[in-house]
Amino acid sequence: NTALSGESRFKGARRVENLVPVTSSDLSNAQWTKRSAGAGTPPALVSGNTYRFITGGTGSSDISYFRNTMTGIGEIGRPVARRVLASASETVTVRINDGANSLASQYVEIGVTPKIIGITYTPDASGNLIFDMGLWGDQAGDVDVNVTFDEMQIELTTSQSNQNPSEYVSSGVGT
Repeated sequence: NTALSGESRFKGARRVENLVPVTSSDLSNAQWTKRSAGAGTPPALVSGNTYRFITGGTGSSDISYFRNTMTGIGEIGRPVARRVLASASETVTVRINDGANSLASQYVEIGVTPKIIGITYTPDASGNLIFDMGLWGDQAGDVDVNVTFDEMQIELTTSQSNQNPSEYVSSGVGT
């Protein structure tokens, strides 16, 4: 991505635009919906961006998660990178997923030390990008745990030699 008129230009830097349509670290914004399925319960606020997640069981449908649906920014064949900074009160496996694209699901073990989770994929369904993050019972187990999600970002990586997620940009554009 090249700099637009009026934007700073730096040799060797790449333009990064966070496509999450709200200040992406604000999980209290209505754009981030709290969801659950099976025996799971919706995430409950502890403080800041720390939420209590309860799966209630060990099945693949026992889920406690957040969802942010971004309409009209996904395109078939146009690569995107997604990143989130995550930590938990104990070691647990979280899932970062795109609910509209079957290729974009990743399970990652996190603990008390914050960890950047990045996934790059090419959407196989157009129109929407759906940012899901939370706990699924078949991977996390029957848990009741506090998890902090922060620095959520989705960026287009079309025509970039480095397809990895960039450093975090809270909203808008950065280099």
